Amino acid sequence: IAVPLSVSFALFVNEIAPRRIRPYLISLMDLMAGVPTIIYGIWGLEVLAPLLLDYLERPLGSLIYGREPLTGYNYFTAGVMLASMITPFVSSVVRESYASIPATYREALYALGATRFEASRVLISYIRPALITGVVLGFGRALGETAAVTLVIGNRIGPPSLNVFDSGVTVTSLIATQFPFAFAYEYAIPALFGAGLILLLIGFSFNLAALLLTRRWVRKIGRI
Repeated sequence: IAVPLSVSFALFVNEIAPRRIRPYLISLMDLMAGVPTIIYGIWGLEVLAPLLLDYLERPLGSLIYGREPLTGYNYFTAGVMLASMITPFVSSVVRESYASIPATYREALYALGATRFEASRVLISYIRPALITGVVLGFGRALGETAAVTLVIGNRIGPPSLNVFDSGVTVTSLIATQFPFAFAYEYAIPALFGAGLILLLIGFSFNLAALLLTRRWVRKIGRI
């Protein structure tokens, strides 16, 4: 969900939007990136979950799984909310990379008779490493989200379900909801610390991958 939105926004700002409104669009997206995550969580709790339940999850649940979801607080709602949260981060990377492409490339494409759509496809392929970097960074950003996910995922403790419209739990929401009660159980605190360590290693791996991809792209631009 986040990748098509991010790429579409980057293309719209750089290719279609009038120059006088581009700064306002960029400022709006940057403002969305700076909104506290708890605000997204409240929005997902009060607005997004009921909306998705009525207009999307019930029809799709009956069609795909043969039953309607009981509540809008589930994996799907959490995923849609996280996609809306990371879209500003991914679009920022894609937008800046796209804007840094030399103008001579675009002029050469138009000189060859390419349409705006065809030129955009070629230019997007040119910044593919930056696009992958933005996606990895956005995924790492979503991976560690706690407060917003805890509000909308339902926090059902148990085996994970293959039904995306079922309530569940993530590593972050598990730690947030169970840590206050962990002192009452013998092995709960070590288990939660172990889960946190695994989450840290996964997040570190994704950020390291994004850094390596960025360096590779910078070297490629330098050679050109």
